[in-house]
Amino acid sequence: MYNMNVMKGILCKWLGISVFLLVLLFCTQKTEAAVYTDSLTFKIDSAKIEGDFLEYSVMFWRTNESWVGDNGIQDTLLGNTDLNFWLEDVVFDKNVAPQIVRKHADLDLNTAGGFALMNIEARYYAYRFSIKVSPKENPMSNMRVVSVLYNQPVELCRVRLKMTNPNQNPGLEWDVKATGGQSTIGEPLILALDGNIRLNPQKDIILVDNSHVQWVCEGGDAKIWAKGHSSGDKLKIAWYMAEDPDCVGAYNGNPNDAAKFTSNITGNLVSGQVHVADFLNTSKWGKLRYHITCANDGLERVDTLHIFNVPISMDSIYFQCELSDASLSGAPRYSTNTANGTDNQKTQLLVRDSLHGWFASSDPTLRDDGPAGIGASDRTDTVMRCPSIGAVVSFYFFGPDCDADHQIIGSYMDVTYQWQDALGASDVDTYRVSSWEKVNGKNAPNGKCLYKGSVLLAQELTDKLVWIRSISTEAGCNNGSSYRKYDTLYVKDLPQDQTLVATLTDTTLSAGESMTLRPGFDSYTLKQPALGSINTSAKTYTAPSASCSDPDGCRDTLVYKYTMNIGEGTDCQMEFQQVVNLSDVYYLSLKVLLEGGFAYSSTNLMVSYPVALFPRDASGYYTSPYCDQKVAVMPSIATPTEGDITDWIYIQLRDVSNIGNLFESVDSVSAIVRQDGTVFSLDGKPYVTFKNLAKTKYHVVVTHRNHVGVMSKEPIELKTSVASLPATPLIDFTNVSLVYVSDPTIPVMYLLPDGRAALFVGDVTEDGFITVPDANEIIFNMSSTTGDVYRPSDLDFDGVVNASDYNRCLNNLGKKTQY
Repeated sequence: MYNMNVMKGILCKWLGISVFLLVLLFCTQKTEAAVYTDSLTFKIDSAKIEGDFLEYSVMFWRTNESWVGDNGIQDTLLGNTDLNFWLEDVVFDKNVAPQIVRKHADLDLNTAGGFALMNIEARYYAYRFSIKVSPKENPMSNMRVVSVLYNQPVELCRVRLKMTNPNQNPGLEWDVKATGGQSTIGEPLILALDGNIRLNPQKDIILVDNSHVQWVCEGGDAKIWAKGHSSGDKLKIAWYMAEDPDCVGAYNGNPNDAAKFTSNITGNLVSGQVHVADFLNTSKWGKLRYHITCANDGLERVDTLHIFNVPISMDSIYFQCELSDASLSGAPRYSTNTANGTDNQKTQLLVRDSLHGWFASSDPTLRDDGPAGIGASDRTDTVMRCPSIGAVVSFYFFGPDCDADHQIIGSYMDVTYQWQDALGASDVDTYRVSSWEKVNGKNAPNGKCLYKGSVLLAQELTDKLVWIRSISTEAGCNNGSSYRKYDTLYVKDLPQDQTLVATLTDTTLSAGESMTLRPGFDSYTLKQPALGSINTSAKTYTAPSASCSDPDGCRDTLVYKYTMNIGEGTDCQMEFQQVVNLSDVYYLSLKVLLEGGFAYSSTNLMVSYPVALFPRDASGYYTSPYCDQKVAVMPSIATPTEGDITDWIYIQLRDVSNIGNLFESVDSVSAIVRQDGTVFSLDGKPYVTFKNLAKTKYHVVVTHRNHVGVMSKEPIELKTSVASLPATPLIDFTNVSLVYVSDPTIPVMYLLPDGRAALFVGDVTEDGFITVPDANEIIFNMSSTTGDVYRPSDLDFDGVVNASDYNRCLNNLGKKTQY
């Protein structure tokens, strides 16, 4: 960066000059004072190249015969002066200090033993070269100072600058903004700056710079460039190409072993011109398509040779550029073909091989490697997906020479793969492969080394085909692809241990109760936050001692894990969960009959409804018509004397304080009623359960999908264990005296001939009333005359909606719920 002290000095000087000139102008206009006349010319002169050094002189003289300051003092002496030059930074060796040879007599040492009258300092900074001249003593003393002659150029000093390449253009010229000076008494000088050394003073044709080592991807475009200048006006640039670094010699010896790319563009100022050539026929590399573009960088010409679709056969090819000018008598100039110290100036093209790869199963028993053993067309391997991480697959690839893989690829590859499901839906994803190894004892199809890495597919990929779409590298190549068409993987889920999984059904524990954990797993943990605790040594879980107070219920989740190896040194941890509901459980046994169940019964049992007609969801689960309770199979509750399943039933608990509110219940549950009226839970127990109740006594309500519901007259005390349930039901709704009645003028239940009570049938709309709209609904559904329907309109449970159902509804018009 520019030295800040120098900048401040220059800024202060020029601000001083500006202020002085403004004041001088004002005074001249107003007071007619003397005109400021101090002026000086500096010139770059006598430039030449001596060995590795650029030499030039700095000349100076007065262009005004008289220097008179604003105060009228006469002065012809040089004071503080800063000379600054721009230069081509890379051309000069800044590790070697600039050399200044003093030429002006007044710059010599005082022979009387005094001091040098003037200091000269030289340095490089910020793409500049600077010379600073300053008096060492007070110029008003008796010591000699530098006098400036009028119109007589005098050499101030000779400059020597070390060059890195003496054949290049120095690009040296005045920095007019940073250069400035004063006379001895401090008067600012008006400076004129002359001369430059932009071009090499001793060369007709200059090769400023050219391509060195160039990497290109196989199938990509190579760009070889050269920068030069000619003192003539017919400059041409061409390139020789050969496997030998001495490309010109190879071409002159046998053109079949080399090639030459030429351009018809002539001159120094060529910016924007393009030489287009469709093909160059070569013996070694076939047809090569190329063109040449030109531009200018200042006075220098820059040509770029573009070679398209570079084949791998051009790997490690050398180029030499040729600069020639027919308007000059000198020989053409060539780029060097030898190493120059540690700076290799040879132009060499290195081609990064294309990569070709395929996926394979990590499990050899699931791999179909084809006859060659390294990939085949129309091949599909099966890979297993780990639910916790995804599928890990082997990734085989080839292309680079053995042990040149990292030079060609870099430190990673991005493998883009495509997937497709059975319905044709498709998408792509990418995985970065940062490690791989050579496959020992097996060569790739190109005769070079075969390499193997691994790819972790996206976790959600399962039941899909997967194949490689493209491969790109850190080195910048994006030309990798799948080795063979239709070389695919089929991803499916790693099969679970069904024996273990079947043991993990959800369960319920009461406060303080313990259970033994299922055997066969590697580890057991509790999902946090947890309420209970695990004893890992005893392999038991214990529920918390305090009862659950959360109205939504309390639960813990047990996490069971075991490990399976899925290849590539990767273990898959299979995880399963079991929910432990933490609850105080309350038990209710009850009995209820349905009038519709006796329509065609010749016994004291209701008819058995065809279970096959019960509603199911899309997964095949039987579904309650009252709420979202599901079972995979209906419970087996049949006995020779009590019969089998009649239908679904719905039980609610009502608080004493909310008897009059039909829509408020404390809890509810779907259940199954048997032909004898006994109500069973969905797991086949002759009772139903409720959890986390605030009380133990509740009114019990029973409803059915096309019968009028009833409620117990008195609150029923539920039991806290199965053992405490009596042999008879806690509430028997076949006894009408136990049923709540709000309107004695209307029968609350249907009485069978033997005196047992049953729910009135006919409430098709399930609004608690049997009215004309219920009968109309039955008429609307009478078109279903086959025995295969499960509808509220089928009042007699025969699977058919007909006049018999309509008449039964009419018989019960006016009946209603009385709670």
